[in-house]
Amino acid sequence: MGRVSFTPAQIDGLAASTLRQSRDSPLSLMYHDIQTLARNALFLPLMMMPLNTMDLKAETYPNASNLRDMSLHMALMVLETTFLLLAVPAFLVLPGIVSTMIATTMACVIGIMCLPMMGPRHMRSNTSNSMLEQYRHVSDERWIFMNGCMTSSNSLQAQVDRLSETFGRPILGIHNRSYGLIADLLECVLQRALNMTTHCSRASYEHLKAYVLDPTITKVVCIAHSQGALSLSNVLDRMLAELPTDVMAKLEIFTFGSAAAHFNNPLQNLHVKGSASGLEHGARDGEGGRRHVPYIEHYTNQCDMVARFGVLNSMMQTPEQTHCGRVFMRAGAAGSLMNQHYMNTMFPLSRTANTRLFLDEVVDVDEATAMRRESIIEPPQDVGDDMGLKSMMATPRKNNDANGMKINFLGVAKAAVEDAKGKTVRDLSRLWRYQGGAKLAPLEAGFGAALMSGIVNPTKNVREREGK
Repeated sequence: MGRVSFTPAQIDGLAASTLRQSRDSPLSLMYHDIQTLARNALFLPLMMMPLNTMDLKAETYPNASNLRDMSLHMALMVLETTFLLLAVPAFLVLPGIVSTMIATTMACVIGIMCLPMMGPRHMRSNTSNSMLEQYRHVSDERWIFMNGCMTSSNSLQAQVDRLSETFGRPILGIHNRSYGLIADLLECVLQRALNMTTHCSRASYEHLKAYVLDPTITKVVCIAHSQGALSLSNVLDRMLAELPTDVMAKLEIFTFGSAAAHFNNPLQNLHVKGSASGLEHGARDGEGGRRHVPYIEHYTNQCDMVARFGVLNSMMQTPEQTHCGRVFMRAGAAGSLMNQHYMNTMFPLSRTANTRLFLDEVVDVDEATAMRRESIIEPPQDVGDDMGLKSMMATPRKNNDANGMKINFLGVAKAAVEDAKGKTVRDLSRLWRYQGGAKLAPLEAGFGAALMSGIVNPTKNVREREGK
């Protein structure tokens, strides 16, 4: 097992981070995203690596369904790449009607080739009567999974079954249908630049909204992979705009290899009452730093091309971008597949002899990224200063609270970094605590926000509340 890099959650105590969608035009966003994909094209062959596996639920296990899906994806990649390379010359040389007919024919061929990989829009994990009794103690929870790129209906069923087996809950999978890797990546570009909704995002919005508004449901957990995390970020934007804080507090979000350019999770209030120590030791009862969603965590492989286009690019290349949540990155690790490259390596069902678990790795805290995200504030160049906006945004992240006391958010970020040093993934992660069907107690007021800031010991607090 390689090293694990950990980046504490973005604090952004002045709420000064922004979305690129609010600053750049859609064409500029698309150009930037295509550039990002081109820069990371060398990681494309690593998306399926390593191939060898003995796990029956792994995406490349050599059974009939997986071999069919892999063959179709390879054929689609060749076809779509060839079409993209020839599309511009053909459009310039051939008459418009001919180019349109060729493009339409190609779209029909791709659609027909993808038919064997399509199935029901919604899938549930397989459950037996004995499992239903086992799930009774978590009947007040709902778990949803949104899949990523290159996922057939066969793969989605294997993924929800694997998640159910790992976390001891029934899982509802919402199928984000694949039309080949190239088409999936282009769809990601359109989703990021135009905030385009897909069936997956629309269906997920309906389910998540209904669940958090249901008074009989106390917790809603959404796990998203790759492109599914991008759809989830757009769904979360809409829910934050429509729903009250108390129901959003039911939601917990965990992503793997996220393609999202941003993840919003606004502060409930801008200032911090008292002093910085109130935030450093776990702000409670409305004392600054509290956010609408108590837990957001991102898990990623460093050489996953989709993650390098998404969460890793957002953190490292555009640090002024809003991207809430803690990030756990397996340094030097490749692979983009949910079961094979994420679940089997991060949350294995069994431990192989002489193999060190991901959860037991002592993290390398990425202090440089954490501090840079808190210190960079770029004021818009075309904004006048008649309302003092530029001077506010250009000020280092220090602010006076309601009592006139100085709050140094860079100092708080530094405290988050220092607190994480020497800890293992197990000490810092929320998701692993659900393994084996464990039921976690409801959050205390403000605890989730303090954890998101990376400045309290989650293991200690969870165990204390659960009487362990």
